[in-house]
Amino acid sequence: MPESEAHFYHQVLPGAQGGPGIAVATLAAPRKLNALDLGMIQALTRQLAAWAHDPEIACVVLEGEGERAFCAGGDVRAVVEALRGNRSTGLAFAEQYFSAEYRLDHSLHVYPKPLLVRGQGVVMGGGLGLFQGGDLRVLTPTSTLAMPEITIGLFPDVGASWFLQRTPPGTGAYAALTGTRLNASDALFMGLGDVVLPEDHREQLIQALQQVAWTGRAQEDLGRMHNAVRPLALPRPELSDSPMQARAERIRQLMAWPTLAQRVAAVRDSARHDPWLEENAERMASGAPSSLALLHEQFRRTRHLALRECFQLDLVLAIQCCRRDDFVEGVRALLLDKDQNPGWQPPALSDITPSWLEDHFASPWADQPNPLLDL
Repeated sequence: MPESEAHFYHQVLPGAQGGPGIAVATLAAPRKLNALDLGMIQALTRQLAAWAHDPEIACVVLEGEGERAFCAGGDVRAVVEALRGNRSTGLAFAEQYFSAEYRLDHSLHVYPKPLLVRGQGVVMGGGLGLFQGGDLRVLTPTSTLAMPEITIGLFPDVGASWFLQRTPPGTGAYAALTGTRLNASDALFMGLGDVVLPEDHREQLIQALQQVAWTGRAQEDLGRMHNAVRPLALPRPELSDSPMQARAERIRQLMAWPTLAQRVAAVRDSARHDPWLEENAERMASGAPSSLALLHEQFRRTRHLALRECFQLDLVLAIQCCRRDDFVEGVRALLLDKDQNPGWQPPALSDITPSWLEDHFASPWADQPNPLLDL
């Protein structure tokens, strides 16, 4: 029987001929699209650590309950509600939350056993951070991926400055700058997913994994996992077209401009007579100018950093954003009051100064080390 804890449950399914089993971890908050609260993060972290060196576990499957979403993101509502209360305790909670989330994300990327993540439905923000840690990232025809942080006054966190800069030229930067909604074909094209399975694939997938003759040798077992799952995949002709791939050269040109102001103007001007580009440009225009400035500088600074260094910088930026107004205001307007009318500060890109930007990249811990220094 599945064991349950804090909107999260897990179970171990038997392997072939009495061999090691398949561990399944399920985010279980479907009413909020499996958004990650702190309890879920902590419970998943503990369980993954317990499985990591258990010889009775061959591989791990991470999924979300229900077909609407794998995970719609982090529980930013809880963080902002804490910040709107007592500022000191709110900042302490924010640091605890983001530290735990980023540590979990990093642990998936370096997990010692084959890790398959089922990205059905909505895979956004913190959910995309989890998804990218998988060795085999499974999509469905209705998967929708995005890093939409510009809409809440934040920045592309959860390692996005690392994985979005390993996509075809310009596409990751464009997706971050506009909060682009990516379909399954976009994800395959950008290298953000590995295979697309039918919507009702779960039972077949689990059965295929249970039939694998696991060896206990990580690299060999990764190959066996891929070989077991790929025959279930939908062929490319059965998938929707990729809007991103169809416009790849145009997007490369848009993101080739050296300054943020030039890129923003190019994205805005490119939108004429193209509904897909227009929708993205409108989302960018309504987003926080602070978010656009932060992500542009973030991507510049992280272009050649290791994954762990990207997570360390994510935490610096997250805490600095929590100390200022736009993150609280963005979540208020989008998720709390839902008036869709945020009052961004600064109100325009032209109001952002070099010193304002530099302050966001300064360590918020004075004489203490970054809490993620040990990654």
